Amino acid sequence: MATELQQMIDVVAKDKGIDPSIVVGAIEDAYLAAARKVFKEEEDLRTRFNLDTGLVELYAVKQIVEAVADPHREIALADAQAEYGEEAEAGMEIEFPRKPTNSAALPRRRPSRSSPSGCAKRNARRSTANSASASAKW
Repeated sequence: MATELQQMIDVVAKDKGIDPSIVVGAIEDAYLAAARKVFKEEEDLRTRFNLDTGLVELYAVKQIVEAVADPHREIALADAQAEYGEEAEAGMEIEFPRKPTNSAALPRRRPSRSSPSGCAKRNARRSTANSASASAKW
C-alpha cells in the first residue's frame, strides 16, 4: 500500500512529466539540508527514502579505520567488529540511523501570521483600488 507521500510523489512526477526518482531525490536533499542545520556537527549525513514505510531516513556514515582521527566521521576497527562482527573491515562504511531528539527536531515551516481579518482588509483595499482604476478607464 502506498503512503500519502508516495502518492503525492507520483502525482507531482506525473504532472511535471518527470521520473519519480527525481522528486524523491529532491525530497531527500531537502531533508538532508534541514538535518545539517539541526545537527551542526561534522558528521557525514545521508538520507534515503524508504519505499516500504514512505519515510525519509537519516544516517550518519562513518568510515572504519585502524586509528580514529575524526570521531564524527570515523569508527575504530575494534569497535566496529565488536558491534557488527568479524566481517567489519578497515575501509568499509557503516551507517548509523540518526533521529532528531526532542530538543533538536527538524525545522518546520511556520504558519502564516496573517489573520483572516487582515486578509479581508487587504482584499477590500485591492477591490477598491481595482474598481477605482477600472472606473477611471471608462
